[in-house]
Amino acid sequence: MFQDVNAFFTAFGASVVVPVMIFIIALFLKVQPKMAMMSALYAGVGLTGFGWIISEFTPVVTKIIKQMVSTTGIKLPVVDIGWQAGSLASFGSTVGLAFFVFGLLFELLIFALGITKVFMASNLWNNFGFMIWGTMAYYVTHNFW
Repeated sequence: MFQDVNAFFTAFGASVVVPVMIFIIALFLKVQPKMAMMSALYAGVGLTGFGWIISEFTPVVTKIIKQMVSTTGIKLPVVDIGWQAGSLASFGSTVGLAFFVFGLLFELLIFALGITKVFMASNLWNNFGFMIWGTMAYYVTHNFW
């Protein structure tokens, strides 16, 4: 089962999978189809835009940081380019998307069972921490579990 999910995420990537999931969730929550489609489209455009910006931004900033280090002599072995790069890595990796899907299914389950009375899209942001740590652990260990 996980290999099928992995193949699906890998084949289409975050810019397709996340909008499809947003569209399905929006329809499940009785959002009008036109509004659900526009929301999904905006998410796909946003993820694609993040990818473009980060891929153009990172080499420039890295070069500037290296020049600053060589000029001033300070030691900065790591460049932090913000949460946007982390979100791109999380939603762009199979493991990150798997954490997102499992978190989403869990949120929908507890909402459907009445354990919680509120289902908010912002709650899904809480899964980002699990997504980024799972992604980093996967890249280090090369082990899905």
